[in-house]
Amino acid sequence: MSVIPGAQLHGIAGVHLYGAPAGRLVDITVDGTTVAGVLPHDPARVPAATSDENWLDLHGYTMFPAAADPHAHLDKALSHDLVNPPAGDLDGAIASWVKAADGFTEEDILDRARRAAWLMLAQGTTAVRTHVDVYPSDDSSLSSAAFRGIRALTRLREELAGLMTLQIVALVPAHTPDDQVTALTGGALDAERTSSAVPRTLPGTRWPRPMPCWMSPRPVAWAVTCTPTISSPVLPVTAH
Repeated sequence: MSVIPGAQLHGIAGVHLYGAPAGRLVDITVDGTTVAGVLPHDPARVPAATSDENWLDLHGYTMFPAAADPHAHLDKALSHDLVNPPAGDLDGAIASWVKAADGFTEEDILDRARRAAWLMLAQGTTAVRTHVDVYPSDDSSLSSAAFRGIRALTRLREELAGLMTLQIVALVPAHTPDDQVTALTGGALDAERTSSAVPRTLPGTRWPRPMPCWMSPRPVAWAVTCTPTISSPVLPVTAH
């Protein structure tokens, strides 16, 4: 049974919740966009569930919590045909990406990331941590173009507010000189702050903030160290 497009969903009848004992069913009532109640299934409560187009009869189905993706690269999403990386060659694939990325604009990145995020939402993923490249150039590692990916994903985070929690991690390229790491991570934080529709006047004003990450050749090649640069207990430390 499916709800008529545009109709207001009133509830879901007879569904099994993940983790509940087998055979224990519930009825879920909905008020607008909010779950109003989760009650033991009672056929008398929703006698019209099998005929009312505002109810879903989900007997035989199990509901799961929304999924979370702790490691995504939305700035690289849907780019295979544009990058054309060699199969089975990680270094070659990275080199192909770096070369192709020179031609990607902020709008290009936003468009692909948006399409990928909506595909994830359609499959039930509502929280994503995305590592986003910064693009230092030979002439000016702190040029505005270096942070176009951060700006694009910040815009997407604002677009999807209320639908998806999007955490941005600034990913600095491998073997970046130490004196540029601090500048690039600081620039990424500034790019996120200035491109956001919501003012950030204090550290932690709005979570999630971008975390800086950089590829470190020490002690293991391609290890990535991610550390928060602002004082906040909610910013995690992650491994790449």
